Amino acid sequence: MKTRRFGATLVCAVVLGLAGTACGTESWEQQQLQDSFPVDRATEPAPAQSERSAVDSTAEDVREDVITTGSATVQTQDPEMAAADFTTLVRDRGGRIASSETSTWSEQLRATVTARVPADNYQTVVDSLTDHGEVVAQSTQSTDVGQERVDLEARRAALQASIDRLTELMSTAGTVEDLLAAENTLTQRQADLDSLTAQLDYLADQVALSTLTVTFTVDDEGYRPPNAFERAWAAFVASLASVLIVSMAAVPWLVILAVLIAVVFVLVRRRRNRNHPPQEDGQAGPAA
Repeated sequence: MKTRRFGATLVCAVVLGLAGTACGTESWEQQQLQDSFPVDRATEPAPAQSERSAVDSTAEDVREDVITTGSATVQTQDPEMAAADFTTLVRDRGGRIASSETSTWSEQLRATVTARVPADNYQTVVDSLTDHGEVVAQSTQSTDVGQERVDLEARRAALQASIDRLTELMSTAGTVEDLLAAENTLTQRQADLDSLTAQLDYLADQVALSTLTVTFTVDDEGYRPPNAFERAWAAFVASLASVLIVSMAAVPWLVILAVLIAVVFVLVRRRRNRNHPPQEDGQAGPAA
């Protein structure tokens, strides 16, 4: 009888764990739990009071969690120096550099820096971009993830309650099969709980640190396009490099060709010597 009761209780606990909500709290599963683990109903709050407390708790938990992402383009005479100064500013403000890159685009040098800045200092860092050059473009996007955080926390709380319930029920397992089933379910619940915790940690990091990507480019006055002589010299250097590469690639074939020619020359000379042996000394020449 005890084994049958445990099996029914375990199945109901699994179903409620998959649902992830507290709907139907006065269900058959609660009745089974109460039979297995009696509680004093006089100490339980009234249903209306419980619902009121849950609503108040949810209202308190919902807060504005904003993920801020921004980008900017700054023109300056020295993009590399400006990027270095910006990196120092970000670190002084308690942020960190996620990535940095220096490249050439349309024969112009540019440096791109992606920074993670504390949300409270984000606007200060954006305002300081004018100290590094002329800000020609700037945009900021904000996304409120407060409700998403609340939903994830509610699911995590439901999973934690399911894990606690299964752990308690495992102590009353009557057969090995029931114990193994409970352990398998508990393992899956724990994996889901770890996944939700990772998502919450990621949201917290995105909210705490705003992302700002700044591209430093050469301004119009600092950029001088190459003249005809510079373009011709660049073309000559490029063609010289091509000739050098082709010559180095042809050297092995030239060596092989020289070896083949030498072998053919030796064979031809030996054959000619066999066909026309040298005459002995004192041998009379042809009659007149």
